[in-house]
Amino acid sequence: MAQSQHKESFDEWETVKEAAPTMVAFDTFGDVFIGIKKGVEEITDPNTGNTWNQWQFTGVFPDELAGEHCGINGSYELDRALEGIPDGNEVRLEYVKDVPTHKGNPLKSFDVKQRKPGTRKVTAS
Repeated sequence: MAQSQHKESFDEWETVKEAAPTMVAFDTFGDVFIGIKKGVEEITDPNTGNTWNQWQFTGVFPDELAGEHCGINGSYELDRALEGIPDGNEVRLEYVKDVPTHKGNPLKSFDVKQRKPGTRKVTAS
């Protein structure tokens, strides 16, 4: 299908459902993601019925994710931290360590920080 050549303003359109987000992976201690929190979507596995939270962001950093619709799967620790952060705030997640669990698969532990809209300090480069 070719891209639309339709010359209409899209300002009056309201998004009903965004395409699937780019999933953010934290593979190495020290990995950092910064994004504007958009909200949370509950995902249900159609085969098992298991559910989990997928946190939605507009990416800010790293640069390759800037402006992208991004998703991060929740965990007990992340869910507790992100639930208290209002949508629209900038969030900084840093993968700090793995915590052993009784199930055998470690829990990724994060430092979670927030910044309210309009409080970013811009420095000249």
